[in-house]
Amino acid sequence: MSVILDFNENEKQNLVKLCMHNKKIGMGAEASCYLLNGNVYKIYNQCSKNHNFNNMICEDDLELNSFLFPKEIYTCNNQIFAYTSKYIEKNYLDIDNLLEGNALDINKFKKALKTFIKDLYILSNNNIYAYELPLNFLFDGKNIYGIDTLSYVKVDYNPYSQNISLLKDGIIYIFELYEKALIDSDAEEFDYYDKLTSKSSSISERLINYIDKISKETEKSYKDKEIQKIKKH
Repeated sequence: MSVILDFNENEKQNLVKLCMHNKKIGMGAEASCYLLNGNVYKIYNQCSKNHNFNNMICEDDLELNSFLFPKEIYTCNNQIFAYTSKYIEKNYLDIDNLLEGNALDINKFKKALKTFIKDLYILSNNNIYAYELPLNFLFDGKNIYGIDTLSYVKVDYNPYSQNISLLKDGIIYIFELYEKALIDSDAEEFDYYDKLTSKSSSISERLINYIDKISKETEKSYKDKEIQKIKKH
């Protein structure tokens, strides 16, 4: 069942202040993320748009390990101002990590893709479009996780093919960003630069082909099976 906690203005400000006194682990145009008590607290900026999401799935509503649904959602004056979710310490898809020469273990990543695509199939069969997925997934060396799930959108059709396209867009985006970072770095001064970019493109292409293959196999395998549904409140 979704855990939605309504705060008054004073309670809201106290939570925001508490988070700001802890480690900041991420920042974007609309929010900042903090690590508190082993969980991620995402606090939306005051100046950002109103956050009235049409998808309020929490982790107990749809038990999919591949998606970091909120543990708790915090509202004030009928607006979402924050939520908490599980913390993933390491992200091997991080550009800085790749630039440091920590090559992606393709076999482990492909194994994780199988599980992620299965969960993406279940999510899609619950009519959830994984909006902004290309910018919001992590790989901890074992599992792939979709994050920022409040941005996902409830639709009136099965968006499986669209969600698979978003996943492929994410792969392309990561490796294009990696290649751009190589161009902007001192790597272009060395002979191995062309080899690195060529290898990056090759990995991206192989992963796209693999996603196409697994997505079709998953759809065929689960077509006649009962699919987990979002719990009704």
